[in-house]
Amino acid sequence: MTAFEIVINVCVLPITVAVLLYLRHLVRVSGSDPVDDPERVIRFRETAPYHLLERGN
Repeated sequence: MTAFEIVINVCVLPITVAVLLYLRHLVRVSGSDPVDDPERVIRFRETAPYHLLERGN
């Protein structure tokens, strides 16, 4: 192996590990449902800009 090939291999290894860890994180998080917060829903309904819906835009 030349020095260039060794450098490429050394650089590719941490990148591969980082990508695998990121993919593992995405797989764990992607299927989870959002947290239901009843207070947040009530607050949104109270402060929603209903007047903007009436203009037809």
